[in-house]
Amino acid sequence: MFKIVRVERQTKATAAPQLGNLLLGFAALSTAILIAVVATYPEFFLFNPFESGDWVRSVCLTLTSLGWLTLAVGPLVILALNASGKDSAVRFLPWVALAWPLADCLPGRCFIFEAHQKLFERRLVSWQTPRRRAKLRAFAAT
Repeated sequence: MFKIVRVERQTKATAAPQLGNLLLGFAALSTAILIAVVATYPEFFLFNPFESGDWVRSVCLTLTSLGWLTLAVGPLVILALNASGKDSAVRFLPWVALAWPLADCLPGRCFIFEAHQKLFERRLVSWQTPRRRAKLRAFAAT
């Protein structure tokens, strides 16, 4: 009825890889690809943000540069800490992931506000076509 099976001890060579090490490898690969892209187009990514005479533009370009740097190095550092046993470091990963989009979107909003003295906040959420908007209004009215 029962079959006796001999189970061999797992050694490091036969053990399954741990999730933390897999995530660290993925972060290292992503960082290497991002650095390769930056090295391919250095005139686009590497610039002096204080060259322009406008202080608003300089601050926004500095934020963008910090966002790119956080995107390149942040996940690698956090997942290396996770792989080394510091499990509490993973809770900072969403904040690092939000750093680049915020640093990329906020300067654009600042430039638009500086040029027009309006935020154009409806543009951020108005993705519907006029026909779709009319259908939604008709549906909401019923």
